[in-house]
Amino acid sequence: MRCHSRPRALALVVVAAFCVASVQPVLAADPERERLDQTEQEKNQKKAELEEAQRTDEQLTAALDEAGRRVTGQEAVVGAARQRVTDALARVAATEADITRTGHSIEEHEDELKRRAINAYKSADAGSLDALLSSPDLNVAVARVQTLQRVFARDRFVLEQLHVLRVDLDDLRKKLEVARVDAEGARASAEQELARLDGLKAEAEKAKAAVDARVNGLDSEYRALQEAEDHIRAAIKKRDEELSAAFAAAGIALGGPPSAAGFINPTTGVITSLFGMRWGRLHAGVDIANDIGTPIVAAARGVVIDAGWYGGYGNAVLLDHGGGLITLYGHLNAIAAAYGEVLDQGGYVGEMGSTGNSTGPHLHFEVRIDGQPVDPLPYLP
Repeated sequence: MRCHSRPRALALVVVAAFCVASVQPVLAADPERERLDQTEQEKNQKKAELEEAQRTDEQLTAALDEAGRRVTGQEAVVGAARQRVTDALARVAATEADITRTGHSIEEHEDELKRRAINAYKSADAGSLDALLSSPDLNVAVARVQTLQRVFARDRFVLEQLHVLRVDLDDLRKKLEVARVDAEGARASAEQELARLDGLKAEAEKAKAAVDARVNGLDSEYRALQEAEDHIRAAIKKRDEELSAAFAAAGIALGGPPSAAGFINPTTGVITSLFGMRWGRLHAGVDIANDIGTPIVAAARGVVIDAGWYGGYGNAVLLDHGGGLITLYGHLNAIAAAYGEVLDQGGYVGEMGSTGNSTGPHLHFEVRIDGQPVDPLPYLP
């Protein structure tokens, strides 16, 4: 007779003095596969970080190349600006020399004109008419007057030309000074821009060096995680091969649908909590309460795929019965089975306890098919 069919037992379900804490049960995972999953997640995360860093490095490389091109172009601009300053200074110097020479010529000519004027003044006391009348030959006198007139006219012309030249030279000097100032300004501006571009290039080089170092570090970490993943996969493969051999030796079929019969009660006691929703969460098994130390046995023949501490389950054992059918025995006070061990039906699993999230001694018993919890009662006698 099933213990859960008794009215007395059903009343105890309401009392539930020894039910577990309200933590949703989760099937305890294979530690090696947990390590593999965690390593894969870390590797994938590291790969994403590495790819992002590599994209950043490519962008910085392009930016650095562009900065180099701009610096090279600006260096040419600076060189041209410096040459403009040099040319302007050379033109200013040449013009200054021309101005100096012209000034000397003007001074000499002005002195000559002054001397001629003085001589003309001194020799013109009697006037031109007296000079003409006193001349023994009228033709000679006229020639003398005409000659003097031509000399005076030429002097006036030269004087006027020298005045124009002086004005032109002064104007040229001003224009050249403006050109020199502009050239100096262009040179200073070009050199300032070159300094700015040099600074940007230096910053880009520094940033790229930092990213290169990060890429190298991430690549090393990624390779290490890849090696760790390969190592874990090899270990899992070896273990699975050993388990497959153990299943074959025990005569346990790995394929086919699970049977709904053939289980025995894993322990003795009173059912205090059934499968289903409880306090807003799924209670994924049944709780059978009894004294600490009550024996726990295998409900069916299977291979131990995990045995140890599993958080809220406390001490727990998982048996794989083939065909995706797994049973779990939680809150054990002590574990008697070991990983990889084949237990016959009724084989000793351990003793009842109250480890993990538990309010009293009981067995939390689960049945899972392909990882999904199902009601254990149809599998029990």
